[in-house]
Amino acid sequence: MTNQEVKHRQQLTIRKCRWNLWLSLSLVLTLSLVKLALVNRSATWGRQLEQLEAETQKMRAENDQLELELNRQIGGLEQLQTKAKELGFIDKPQYLYLTAGENVAQKLP
Repeated sequence: MTNQEVKHRQQLTIRKCRWNLWLSLSLVLTLSLVKLALVNRSATWGRQLEQLEAETQKMRAENDQLELELNRQIGGLEQLQTKAKELGFIDKPQYLYLTAGENVAQKLP
């Protein structure tokens, strides 16, 4: 092998090493950015979840307060059910299901 061939092979090896280095660095950088984005997204979701849990707790407390107030004003849920039945509300509705084979409009007078 001549001197020029050796230098040429060394230059090729150096180019390959540089290319592999840049590829590795860009891969590491890309993966780091993806990880950063995912961590940011999960932190945002965690904060939103905390806000929703706080809002849910607030709504439950408000619901309990309204239920207590309703019980004081009406005298309890049993009396409210009795009054609702007197007004015509039913406790267990009856559901009727129509099958696809029936022509209801043709049966009407």
